[in-house]
Amino acid sequence: MFIKVFLYANTEDESMKIITDILSPLNIEIGKTKIELEPYWKINGIYSVDVYVDSDVSILQKEVLEKFLKTIANKWISYGEPINEILISRNDKDIVINNEKIEMINIYFEDEN
Repeated sequence: MFIKVFLYANTEDESMKIITDILSPLNIEIGKTKIELEPYWKINGIYSVDVYVDSDVSILQKEVLEKFLKTIANKWISYGEPINEILISRNDKDIVINNEKIEMINIYFEDEN
């Protein structure tokens, strides 16, 4: 699973704390998860965070994943058949994002084929 997050932060340390808090309901070991972050070149005050989760989504129980997604937003936009990407963005007025620091999140599920 690959997670791309755009979030508001002043420093890399603050970005890391926010992403760690966001991921905590998944109960994944952050030490075994590759996280890359950098200031987003287009918008001042936003960091781009790439999270490479070293596990297949099928390993995660469906209930754990659904609970995780609900901790972030009230609903997600999905793409693919079967679904291989989900997205939330502040630009969508129907989506309520629970953390004011989050601007947008894309989650890509690995293709097992």
